[in-house]
Amino acid sequence: VFWALLPLIASKFGAEGFGAMLAFFGLGALVGAGVLALARRRLSPDAVIVYATLIFAIALCGLVRSPSLAVASAFSAAAGLAWISILATLNLAAQTVAPAWVRARVISMYVLVLQGGLALGSAVWGAVASSAGVQFTLTFAAVALTAGLLLSPWYRLQQSTNP
Repeated sequence: VFWALLPLIASKFGAEGFGAMLAFFGLGALVGAGVLALARRRLSPDAVIVYATLIFAIALCGLVRSPSLAVASAFSAAAGLAWISILATLNLAAQTVAPAWVRARVISMYVLVLQGGLALGSAVWGAVASSAGVQFTLTFAAVALTAGLLLSPWYRLQQSTNP
């Protein structure tokens, strides 16, 4: 939903606002890469995913309600931090749980599903936003992300000792 609706979120700030929000997203991702190293020492991969998902959900709610470009940029940076934390943690889990003989195939399928999900999800979120509005759509997505965390005790990331 972030990638699909960011141009609409940023439209009230113009082209400079869109560029700034993308730049701050990238800056947040850079900071997130550094923070992630510290987080992995203190937290399990599951906890990293939970915290990052909560940060991303808060960022979605904040982005659509931001009164100024500075506030929107701060939420965009938070979204970048959460995004890279989630992707890096899921990438690591996919690589470490797959046996060496099939790891390349598993990673290729993981990337295929990830990119396909982004494309299909963008179309779906765009359709929802067209009928229900951008603010409702981002709020709904944030609530859905948070509600999805209720399933996390049953779907834990596993660490493997495969060589």
